[in-house]
Amino acid sequence: MRYLARASHLVLAVSLVSCDSATGPGDNDPFAAALGRLGVGAFASCGVRGGAAYCWGEGVSGQLGNGITETSLVPVAVSGGQSFSSVSGGMNHSCGLTSARQAFCWGSNESGQLGNGTTTNSSTPVAVAGGLSFSTISAGFAFTCALTVGGAAYCWGEAGLGNSTTTNSSVPVAVAGGHQFTSISAADGDEGYSACALAVGGSAYCWGDNWAGQLGDGGASGSGSLEPVAVTGGHTFQSIGVSDAHACGLTTAGEVYCWGWNHQYQLGDGTTTNRSTPVKVGGGLSFAALFVGEYTNCGVSEPGAAFCWGDNRSGQLGTGTAGGNNITPTAVAGGHSFATIGLGWNYTCGITMAGQALCWGRNDRGQLGNGTTTDSSVPIPVTGWN
Repeated sequence: MRYLARASHLVLAVSLVSCDSATGPGDNDPFAAALGRLGVGAFASCGVRGGAAYCWGEGVSGQLGNGITETSLVPVAVSGGQSFSSVSGGMNHSCGLTSARQAFCWGSNESGQLGNGTTTNSSTPVAVAGGLSFSTISAGFAFTCALTVGGAAYCWGEAGLGNSTTTNSSVPVAVAGGHQFTSISAADGDEGYSACALAVGGSAYCWGDNWAGQLGDGGASGSGSLEPVAVTGGHTFQSIGVSDAHACGLTTAGEVYCWGWNHQYQLGDGTTTNRSTPVKVGGGLSFAALFVGEYTNCGVSEPGAAFCWGDNRSGQLGTGTAGGNNITPTAVAGGHSFATIGLGWNYTCGITMAGQALCWGRNDRGQLGNGTTTDSSVPIPVTGWN
């Protein structure tokens, strides 16, 4: 069994999870051990090391969690003294789960995405209301979703909440349908609100906007859903992730299927045609883990070799060049063996099997964490992480 995380939308941690994924097969599995420890947001990333959370990149909304609203080119410690087990990055907010399974969020809160019953921004972690114990959390564009230990889904913030209404909520509300889920992913893109989750047994469900077919149910363009709908195709997925109007799933056979928006070849089927049902990613590779980003996705093979496809305008594919697109998965340069990867807006970060934190792509707001604002088309170390 392996995993997929949103790069979503995802987070960074060594010793450091995409935010966003299911339980693992065992502590000796490197992909399971890294799950949730790397959380990459739109313009900022966070990671967990020894229980402490660190963030870097844009901080104007307080999403770095260090008590101020300034950008940092290197990792800074999240305030509050909580012991985190995982973190997740959204558009302008971040969230984490403590070792006691309590949820905290920080950053922008105009839609209630921090979940503390207010719409006031916070530059330090605030406890999510309701007293629920969560197993995984995923920060999206202006909303957040999480799963309880029992697999019940809850969301809070703006739209995309899956609770049969279009009303914002500043506290967690239950996703309709009564499903028991093993993983959940909230889209962190600005092209619509949607989320997907993987049910016990491997069937996938999505809800929210559907203008590009990102719900994967074969419905007409624009036919969004306020409740979870089943993704078509009969695939048995190990994991699922969603980002900017597209989603992907990793099957139990190691194959990747994607659906939704495809203007940057992010579906990996060799076209730019939007798809309302899952299509298989080309290239013939088998993956152990999958990570979904804004217009770029990456897969990691069993030995840890990383391959990415889609948009490469800032070098976020990590192939040594910037510009254009890759139609099918292409190897990330450097020969690194990755345990986890997270994708933001035109940049990517990863944690190697040896615990090294690396980032590549766009860096105008310090999102690569190396003390500069210079883009890089190959993986470079995050300052002070190792």
